Amino acid sequence: LMMLVGVYVMSHIISFSFHLGEHPWHMLPVTMVVAAATTGFGVLVAALARTPEQSSTLAATGAILMGVFGGIMMPHVLMPLMMKKLAMISPMYWAHQAYLDIFLRDAAFVTILPKLIVLTLFAGICFYIAGRRVQWM
Repeated sequence: LMMLVGVYVMSHIISFSFHLGEHPWHMLPVTMVVAAATTGFGVLVAALARTPEQSSTLAATGAILMGVFGGIMMPHVLMPLMMKKLAMISPMYWAHQAYLDIFLRDAAFVTILPKLIVLTLFAGICFYIAGRRVQWM
């Protein structure tokens, strides 16, 4: 809902058009997979932490590190070669590249699919580790 407000309502209020690219419907699977990866990371942090303070520290530190390494805080094209290789560890890199493919590169779904697979694997691994870590009744 907020995406629709941002794209359609605000663009009319400030008289600025926002182009979604040639394939705007590709945002739906990308956003769903990014939400799953984010939720998986959150569940993993909750499963690993013993106190609420630990979980907030782990989540904040993890998000900042993934943002730095993933090219969110510094553009990927400006990074040195070593940082570019490290960026591929971060799920934020894959999500950011998928959105850039949609908005800027007008990429087909085949181009976005490998990024979705990486993010789905990240989500699955996070959920698996969290499920093994939690002691069920």
